[in-house]
Amino acid sequence: MVRIVENDEISAAGRQFTRTLDALGIPKRATVAALLANTAEFLAVYRGVTHSGRRLTNLSNRWSPPDVSYVMENSGSTAF
Repeated sequence: MVRIVENDEISAAGRQFTRTLDALGIPKRATVAALLANTAEFLAVYRGVTHSGRRLTNLSNRWSPPDVSYVMENSGSTAF
């Protein structure tokens, strides 16, 4: 059964992720890479990263390891 996630839950999780990035010292305007499935967790990460002034590089789990490496090396990502 699919669980429907409310927008408030995603917003709260996004704010928590923003606090985590801040606590880790990831600077504003940094690029963060994420390799996540299309889930509510991805929405929380997306919201937390972008609403905090950072950029998100989304990596696909369907890419080959060399493709992921290429994007990581060329995206300017400072966190994964």
